[in-house]
Amino acid sequence: MQRPHTLESSDDPLSKWVHCVDRAIEAAQERGDFDNLPGHGKPLMLDEHPYAGDRALGFHVLNNAGIKPLWMELDKEIQGLRVRMQRLLDQVRGQAASTVSAPCPRPRDVSSSWMRRLITGERIADSTPLPDQGRERRRTAARREYLRLAADLDEKIRVYNHALPPELRHLERIRLCEADAARVFEAALPANRHPLSNRKDP
Repeated sequence: MQRPHTLESSDDPLSKWVHCVDRAIEAAQERGDFDNLPGHGKPLMLDEHPYAGDRALGFHVLNNAGIKPLWMELDKEIQGLRVRMQRLLDQVRGQAASTVSAPCPRPRDVSSSWMRRLITGERIADSTPLPDQGRERRRTAARREYLRLAADLDEKIRVYNHALPPELRHLERIRLCEADAARVFEAALPANRHPLSNRKDP
């Protein structure tokens, strides 16, 4: 894009210098001096952070040293914890679905020890849990791990919010208390009771 040549008739030395520079650039373009330069036709790679403000120089020095501010490092860790928590939910949900879809022994098949004991009313030993009991144990262990990750996430969010510079307070994250994390887990993986446990005695 060429500049308008309105400065040509001006007696201002700076205007004359700008005009000479423009003509030199145009001549170089016509000769093809700017063709095949590295990054030609590609977007500029800008290192500056748009929200850096007065800390831009400090961020630039830290970036050249391979170091990021604490709140940036915590932001990565927070995102990683959220991914781990979601994967845990997906994994347990997948296990529950595969257990439900597995064929269940029919009542007439009394060769299965747990079914025979269920029908006859024999005492069920701890070493031979019902399938639903095994599923509930896995769910309980997953819930414990999920709440542990949620507590770690909440602590990192607390430190992250505290480490944010004053001009970046709009980037604060909402804390995750244990009760909210438990509600999310229960909504994603509700407790499954054995179908015969809801029967009422006549």
